[in-house]
Amino acid sequence: MAKQTKLPKIVLVDDESTARLLLSKMIPKSHYDLTVLGNSEDCLYEAPKTKPDLIIVDIIMPDIDGYELCQKLRKDQRTKNTPIIIISSLPKHTQLEEVKSAGAVAYLEKPVDEKTLLLAIESALRGLKSRL
Repeated sequence: MAKQTKLPKIVLVDDESTARLLLSKMIPKSHYDLTVLGNSEDCLYEAPKTKPDLIIVDIIMPDIDGYELCQKLRKDQRTKNTPIIIISSLPKHTQLEEVKSAGAVAYLEKPVDEKTLLLAIESALRGLKSRL
């Protein structure tokens, strides 16, 4: 009997349903165990329980924005070392300091193309920091 390999767990957090749908379609289910969430509160509840290998977060969200979510995840022992990719429609050059202080491994500008997203995911899972 062949040994089953565990798929890397990814949590995707975005409050916009269209963005969630587009991004989730780019991430192959055959390679990743993907959980899609619509807000930061759900992520703060789910991530410590499921211990994902990677979290992808939008910045602009109601209640708790992506930066605050990153800070809260970094304070939790169960998620403090989980790589985080930040995605946003905000221009990268205006966000670099916040992204670095949030502890993200990569920043992707929307609209994100599939190749860029998958490269960032693979780099984050291998423990490589993207050039911010």
